[in-house]
Amino acid sequence: MQRLLLRRTLRDLRSNLIRYLALLAVVAACMVIVTSIGVSAQSVIRGVSQTALATNVEDGEFSTLVPLTDAQLAKIHDRGVSLEAEPYLDFMRTDGSTLRVMATRDSINRVTPNSGRLPQADDEVLIEQHYARAHGLSLGDTLDVGERRLAIVGIGSSSDYDMCVANMSDASVDHDAFGTAFVTSPTYARLLEGGGAAKAETCLYAYTLPAGHSSQELRELLKNEDFDVAIDQVSDPYFQEYVGRKLADRRNVEDALGRLTDGARSLQDALGASGLATRAQTRPLAQAAQGLADGVDAFHDKVEGVLDEHLSLKIDNLTSFVEQADNPRIKASASDVQINIAVSQLAGVIVVALIAYVVSVFVVHSIECESTIIGTLYALGVSRRQLVLSYAMLPVLVCLAGGAMGTVWGSSPWMVHALATNTLTYYSLPPISFEVGPWDVAFGVVMPAVMALVVNGVLIRQKLSRPVLLLLRNEPDAGRVSTARIRDWGSRGFVRTFSLRQLLRERRSVSAVLAGMFVCLLILFLALDADAFCENSAQAAERDTSFGYLYTVRYPPATVPEGAHEAYLRSLSVSKLGYTLDVSLLGLRDDNPFFPRIAASGEGELSISSAMASKLNLSVGDSVVLTDQTQDRPYAFTVREVVRDDASLRCFMRIEDMRALFGEDGDCYNALLSDHALNIEAGRLDGTLTRERVIESTVVWHEMIGPMVILLVTLSSVIFIVVTYLMVKVTIDRAARPIALMKVFGYRRGELRRLYLDGNLVVVAAGLLVLVPLCKLLIDLAYPYLVANVGGGLDVTWPPSWYAVAYVGALVCYLVVEALLMRRVNRIAPTEALQTRE
Repeated sequence: MQRLLLRRTLRDLRSNLIRYLALLAVVAACMVIVTSIGVSAQSVIRGVSQTALATNVEDGEFSTLVPLTDAQLAKIHDRGVSLEAEPYLDFMRTDGSTLRVMATRDSINRVTPNSGRLPQADDEVLIEQHYARAHGLSLGDTLDVGERRLAIVGIGSSSDYDMCVANMSDASVDHDAFGTAFVTSPTYARLLEGGGAAKAETCLYAYTLPAGHSSQELRELLKNEDFDVAIDQVSDPYFQEYVGRKLADRRNVEDALGRLTDGARSLQDALGASGLATRAQTRPLAQAAQGLADGVDAFHDKVEGVLDEHLSLKIDNLTSFVEQADNPRIKASASDVQINIAVSQLAGVIVVALIAYVVSVFVVHSIECESTIIGTLYALGVSRRQLVLSYAMLPVLVCLAGGAMGTVWGSSPWMVHALATNTLTYYSLPPISFEVGPWDVAFGVVMPAVMALVVNGVLIRQKLSRPVLLLLRNEPDAGRVSTARIRDWGSRGFVRTFSLRQLLRERRSVSAVLAGMFVCLLILFLALDADAFCENSAQAAERDTSFGYLYTVRYPPATVPEGAHEAYLRSLSVSKLGYTLDVSLLGLRDDNPFFPRIAASGEGELSISSAMASKLNLSVGDSVVLTDQTQDRPYAFTVREVVRDDASLRCFMRIEDMRALFGEDGDCYNALLSDHALNIEAGRLDGTLTRERVIESTVVWHEMIGPMVILLVTLSSVIFIVVTYLMVKVTIDRAARPIALMKVFGYRRGELRRLYLDGNLVVVAAGLLVLVPLCKLLIDLAYPYLVANVGGGLDVTWPPSWYAVAYVGALVCYLVVEALLMRRVNRIAPTEALQTRE
């Protein structure tokens, strides 16, 4: 009996070979993408983790105003903390790009050469791989940095610059604009001595912690007064000039105290030298002079204590402190592809479930056609379980074969590399070895077969549960359709009534068409949202970045340069969906021309950008907590207003309120905004951001996401056409004899199309009216989770024309399907009406 059932399965396969091949191709195509993304992502995660171990990636890093002393380093080492100095200099090249030069590392964040070797001699350099490619640099070339010409002996990457950005607050990578380079320690020292850097040297330290210790303990140690730095220890002339202005009042008080003390002592010494102190008549005068001198000394000590408290000659040496988990440069690629894995696997399950349901419709149609045979088999003693397995075998095998083919193709080196290209060209990674894991094989091969078995098993078992007599008589299972009451539209409503009755009779196929349309629209709108996100970000950067230059100054000049507007800038952080995002808090004057007038007032109110409002889901009146990572101090604010600024995560305060909040002087500023370049000494600067650089950084996203958008749009179109064609074809096959009978009665092609196909067109048109806004809403709700690690706004609004294009495009796809199916209708011969008549 099993052999008989197997022959039936083979006959079904031969007679519907095109149908099953199409479904197999869809399953395979889906699994190709899912497997490729899974293998590439898992390989990146594994490669990044292995590189982190091999290069001893940092547990965190901190920067200081001046290098730590030997005594301070010893205190840190006594805690079991491993520490390595990793200072850097930024050089502006003639092409406008910035090259960050560092010395090679000995123990922490060691550099990985992808080609060539590490620099070993003077004037040798290793260049970050993507910067080298973007600027046409290769091994053996020379590179002018500062006043020195360096020979390129290596091209590679470093684990602490996985996401190679100049500042941790940068939202995207731009390899044309920024890169890193590594030289020997003597060469670095000569570059430092030679000057020419775009800003002052940054004293950076990377650390690794022993087991059982936390970064919080190290932060508290660095904030201890033993790590404060005396002002006279800092040799930087700009620092001395800046601090000299800050401490001018103290100097004046100290000078006056010195003169007062000197005068009192001089009076006492003069009385002693004249001998008046020994005479009875003048002895009280001498004693008064002694008391005056002692009192002045005591007053001097008291005033010095007050000055030390409010105008200290020691300052906090710690300028920044970032743990590895909060550092967007480290392991950024692994975090990014982790989202890709989850999304691709979820999409794979949904598409395969749809295909399994589509196959089940075919199987149910076969069961209806073979109802008499099935009833006979039941009468001969064949069990329902045997029949379920027989009818489910072909769908399971098709999905199994499609999954296996897709997994093999998707795990091929060239396909994996193609899907990983965006990651490999965006992030700075060491050579990645792509390996297929057992989970990738299990998901790609087993999941489609299991999904087909579950879906088909349930539906087939339900269909085979009818009584044997009904099966033998081949009576249609009309269910509630035959008793459904349909409005009488009169003699002219026959076509309408017939089409509606046909749709109700074929409700399972209609449901499959709508489900396929729903899934395809989700895939399509995911691609369109990604494109809209990039396009809107680029437009926002150009529209809302009104300043020409933003200078962050470490040591501001005494007077604001002409044409510049001072501001106070602090980099804070906020957590969202498990990611730490940098937020720029900007204190502005009321006459600042580059940003809207700020309504926030007081130390507890903020005006936030629209980008920040959309990213963090904030509105007026909400509370938000921003954290200073360096001081490990949270600040709670209330949102006063949302201002139009979709360019970046920014929030604003009045500069006087911000100064008071952070305990700064009334004239303090650390940022300058201008519409033109300013002539500021490089030693004063911490960084420079230009409007052109902001706009160029958003273009990178568009270039990276473009191929994926095309792939998703193509995939959604193919799935929609295949599913719709196969489902509507099932309805045509089921109605073959009625169509043949209508041809006998003289119905023409156009009339047959209106009776059997145009009803589906109405369903598709009406369904699109509901599904287009629904799918857009669902994707908009899900998209924040897909870009949770991106520091920027969440503007995924579309132009109205996009909705029309999506609607018309889906209708065009259906009309193509309808044109193909009319060929099937035309091939139905009138003689089929006389076949299998009881």
